[in-house]
Amino acid sequence: MVMVTTTHRKKVVLVTGCTTGGIGYEVAKSFEKNGCKVYAAARRLDAITGIEGLDIEKIYIDVLDEKSIREAVQHIIEKEGRIDVLFNNAGMGYVSPIIDMNIESVRKLLDTNVTSVIMVSKEVAPYMIRQGSGLIANVGSVTAYVGTPWAALYAASKAAVHSISDNLRMELAPFGVKVSIIAPGAIKSNIGNNNLKAFKLSETPNSTPTAKFASYVVSKCLKSSPPRYIDYGTLSGLFRFLRYMPWFIIEFIWSRQFGLAVLRKNIKEGKLTVPVGISNALKSCLRIVAGPIGAVDDLNDELEAQVHYDEKEADTAESEVQKTEMTVKEKFAG
Repeated sequence: MVMVTTTHRKKVVLVTGCTTGGIGYEVAKSFEKNGCKVYAAARRLDAITGIEGLDIEKIYIDVLDEKSIREAVQHIIEKEGRIDVLFNNAGMGYVSPIIDMNIESVRKLLDTNVTSVIMVSKEVAPYMIRQGSGLIANVGSVTAYVGTPWAALYAASKAAVHSISDNLRMELAPFGVKVSIIAPGAIKSNIGNNNLKAFKLSETPNSTPTAKFASYVVSKCLKSSPPRYIDYGTLSGLFRFLRYMPWFIIEFIWSRQFGLAVLRKNIKEGKLTVPVGISNALKSCLRIVAGPIGAVDDLNDELEAQVHYDEKEADTAESEVQKTEMTVKEKFAG
């Protein structure tokens, strides 16, 4: 094993998905504040602002392009001689009923959220193995523990990240390389972290500020023995609790939280007919829960959150469930 010998030095950190205002951005700043040399990666470098005077270097990475990843990692190794922490944060969201998902978008999300974690880790891990040390921290989600309506694909992708990380930890342990899973709760961020914004969960006054979340996570990552799982943020405790509950309890809670109980009641009582199809009825329910469709579309361009929504048909369906809107809103207010 080739060991890189150095005198007292800063830890070298690579963070992906560092668009200003998001988790990756604040994590990069927090690592720098803790004395690390940070490489902040994104597809659009002009989307990383406000780091002047900090020991943070922007670096271009398209997490779905092997050549881009390889060149970025080699640049860091040539300049620094090592990478101590890889923080895999890049990802995208998708809000949609399962039966209305666009298959092209499904493939893109799975590549971005799952395949990219493997691709970037494959490039960095060999250098950590040579060093005999290092940490790979992969951003998952509390929804990986218990998924929610409208976010099935996102939750599934993050559950895959958790599983990959658990196995990667075991495979790299003999070489002294550690792997941690970061599972954010509701975080105040311009990205609508983990799609929770679309469900009105991260808009509560008690949502965890991104900088506070980043500070906590970084403090854990810099420990000599980082935790396997780092859960933090509003609602993270709720999701941890729910993961141990029987599914009939989870379904009972979620059907009320996400408007499905009201929808079922109105269909049963004949107050709602679905002339435009079940899919659009579900999307109308989503619109009631998430608010104006623009609030979903505007999660963040970097995450490329998409909702495939037929406005004409949806408006027709929505007009038939207007009587339920105040009921659902009152549930959220409560």
